[in-house]
Amino acid sequence: MRRFLPILAIPLLMLFLFAGNTMALNISGLGTNITINDGIPDAMGYGIGSEDDEVEKNSIESQIWDQEGVFWDGTILSFVGGFNYQAGVGEWDTGDVFIGNYALDLDRVEPDGDLYGNNGKFALIEDYTSIDKPTQTHALESSPWLYKAGGISVGVGTYQIVNVDNGGYFRDWGGNSTRWALRIDGGTQLANIIDSGALIHLTLECGNDTIHASVPEPSGMFLLGTGLIGLAGLGRKKIFK
Repeated sequence: MRRFLPILAIPLLMLFLFAGNTMALNISGLGTNITINDGIPDAMGYGIGSEDDEVEKNSIESQIWDQEGVFWDGTILSFVGGFNYQAGVGEWDTGDVFIGNYALDLDRVEPDGDLYGNNGKFALIEDYTSIDKPTQTHALESSPWLYKAGGISVGVGTYQIVNVDNGGYFRDWGGNSTRWALRIDGGTQLANIIDSGALIHLTLECGNDTIHASVPEPSGMFLLGTGLIGLAGLGRKKIFK
């Protein structure tokens, strides 16, 4: 009987892997929402002042263009929206991720085309010098959308694109409940950059929607509290002297 166990294990493993790739990831498992709402007063959609159900000025209103939020769990950075981050919409593709003075040059089928599958790699480029702006003139303020050249490659990481189980967190624009997450994992190196509070940016090739995020700095109350604890410690030292 033992000789058949490895043979049986192979299809079971394949079934497990297949199920893992097709099951939707629950949005509650993505971490903290660190989105910076742009607050554009004349943006389209009824999510005015936020990112949910909102696209940029003079753009098409639709869930398939909507980037809704950015999440951070301390290890993986997730962009969530109705936009298909892997294949794009028609001829329009997703952009590269920009974080401070770093660009994440995502693997693509062509230099400015679809991402290379739902699982791929990226190069971490420091001090990039050349970018491409969105192709639509009304969206040039959403630049950059694509890393082009320059800088130094200082690391590598992986990305994954999965379906998201919304759980009622975001509204379904026009009744469309399809959502995708672009998940970025750059290890400790990228995590340190993100935790420093660097501005995170992702826009679409056409500029229909752009999204920003940043890990907030510790609050003033937290800093005050740690300061008071330190003073209390000094006071105790003096008493016991």
